[in-house]
Amino acid sequence: MKIGQIVFIKNARVQTGIITRKEKHHQTKSWWYEVLCNDGENHVLSEHQLSPAGSRHIRGFANAT
Repeated sequence: MKIGQIVFIKNARVQTGIITRKEKHHQTKSWWYEVLCNDGENHVLSEHQLSPAGSRHIRGFANAT
């Protein structure tokens, strides 16, 4: 995941955020991300708590005649 990317958060309090910083933990080889969340605060979250927000595709218009 990249800095500036919008992500979904697997957490009951906050649901979405934007990655502002990332850092790799050298002993465990895992990534940690600082995320500006929809509650207005920065949270430090591990990679397994985040999922990238993809673009939505509108379906049904291609088959319309």
